[in-house]
Amino acid sequence: MIWMWAVVQAFAGAPSPGREEAILSYDQWGVFPGAPEEKAYGPDHLAAGPLGLAALVDPTRSRVMVLRDLQLEGSFLAWGVDDLGFTEEGQLLLLRGRTISLVRTDGTALSEMTVPDLVPTSIVLQVEGSRVWGADAFGNRHAIAEIGIGGLSAPDGRSYQRNPTRALIGVGQVTIGAWSFPVAGGAKMGVRVVDNASVAVVDALVDTSPIRVSREIVTPSARWTLDLAGRQYAPVDDVAVGSDGTLIWFEPLADGLHLYRTKP
Repeated sequence: MIWMWAVVQAFAGAPSPGREEAILSYDQWGVFPGAPEEKAYGPDHLAAGPLGLAALVDPTRSRVMVLRDLQLEGSFLAWGVDDLGFTEEGQLLLLRGRTISLVRTDGTALSEMTVPDLVPTSIVLQVEGSRVWGADAFGNRHAIAEIGIGGLSAPDGRSYQRNPTRALIGVGQVTIGAWSFPVAGGAKMGVRVVDNASVAVVDALVDTSPIRVSREIVTPSARWTLDLAGRQYAPVDDVAVGSDGTLIWFEPLADGLHLYRTKP
């Protein structure tokens, strides 16, 4: 799930199309509320796959939770998962430290290999056809593996790509590749580009007392506002885009894990 940040100004609104929603009880998940001096955490590292598939890491129970059509389909034990990805065939990729694994959605191991030495640490996964990339903190992509009939293998060909989704900030607009959206004066914010697609997660500081953060998901045709104030913890990866263009996101609210989906 590739991401990057850029500082811009508040932007103009757009209409929002319909979305599907489901709420999953926290009885199905592990959520660590955290003491006053500790950070709360829970399900994170959302990945979207084909055929209605999605997956989340449940760090408190060391499990990967597999969803289909926004409903919990199953889970399997997986220790120390740093990130997730889906192949176009619906298999899962698990990144654990310097190891990447290819598994079925029930956790059955198919293939495993060590991340190449030249790939930096602290990367996030992005799957593009048969190529598995790792994106660094600047959005630059490093080739990790190729997915073939025999499983994972060392990548062939180009092994590095500069950030392909860098946000260019101009007067009154932000441009990401061939896509631009308007911005207006107001509070500063960040733009996070998700999965090398035309989806941006926009965080704005709203000048109220006390100051609060507003988060919106922006596409070329719509936007959705997320309820940061009501969240039980702050996930790292709460938005994902599948290979078919399906957009999915979640919010950990008081009454459960709210999941949303909209199709292209």
